[in-house]
Amino acid sequence: MKRLSLLAALAVVLALCLLATAGPALAVTPPGSQWGGHEINGYAYLVSIDKYVTAAVVCDDERVSGTMDISVNERWFDADGVGHQSGTWDLYNDAGKWHCAYWEALYYFNAGGVEGPVQEVWLDCTATGSKAYRGLVFVSARHSAQGGFAILKGWILPAD
Repeated sequence: MKRLSLLAALAVVLALCLLATAGPALAVTPPGSQWGGHEINGYAYLVSIDKYVTAAVVCDDERVSGTMDISVNERWFDADGVGHQSGTWDLYNDAGKWHCAYWEALYYFNAGGVEGPVQEVWLDCTATGSKAYRGLVFVSARHSAQGGFAILKGWILPAD
């Protein structure tokens, strides 16, 4: 019995030593951090359609929360009916601004023929920062369903 207790105690000590040395290898890497950037989660919603399409952007990082003016420069459809549009956008707040020189969105229409897009996927660009955000880039993508909020996912990275 004494031998079994000693063996069990040694097994526990060995297991603790293995866990202590493997700790960094077992740590979970947050999504997006593999690119070395700060991960952003948020949403956008339309405020107005006037000179620009204007959206309010709300994110977990104030640097990319604010007003977004979206310009649409081109629209087209593929042979299979997928709609595309492209343009530019500027996202700004009191501290600075992000400029996207080119974005593209895809619209997937439903098979039932109901007017309006069922889903919209924005394949965003890398936006460059100015003022307080100089030296940074904001890489993002968005997804929205017909008439709803756009879910925003992105990263703030140092500019090259």
